[in-house]
Amino acid sequence: MNRSVISTNPRLAFVILGSLYFAVLLVSYLLGQLYPFFTPYGWLLIPVVTSFFVGYLVKEVDTAIKTIVVCLSLNTGIVFGLLFFSSIDDAFLSIPTIASYYTFHIVLGATASAIGVAVREDRGDIIAICVHLVKKMKQIIEKLLGMVRR
Repeated sequence: MNRSVISTNPRLAFVILGSLYFAVLLVSYLLGQLYPFFTPYGWLLIPVVTSFFVGYLVKEVDTAIKTIVVCLSLNTGIVFGLLFFSSIDDAFLSIPTIASYYTFHIVLGATASAIGVAVREDRGDIIAICVHLVKKMKQIIEKLLGMVRR
């Protein structure tokens, strides 16, 4: 069985994928701040997609969830720090918003990483199902075209 370096060394997986996950989060949040049209994608969609890929690459749900929780905690700490130094009034008003956002992404990230692990384990079955569905659709289209030609 061919095992990757990431699956054989969980600490290495945690460090590599954690740093990549953290970098992607920071870049997506900064792009959301710089370009307002990108904000919904940077703050909502990109962390979920990145969580999926962390789960897909790690192949172990517990390591993926640890990575997501630690990186989101670090990211939330940085956001709290930036808000605190910008204006104390704004920081105390936005603490509930950031805490709920953090909780939302922990749950969503854990779910997305579990889906990523499941897809990695069952990708052969998923491909077989897709091929079967394409063949069935082709048969149905040929049957309908045969009815229309008559």
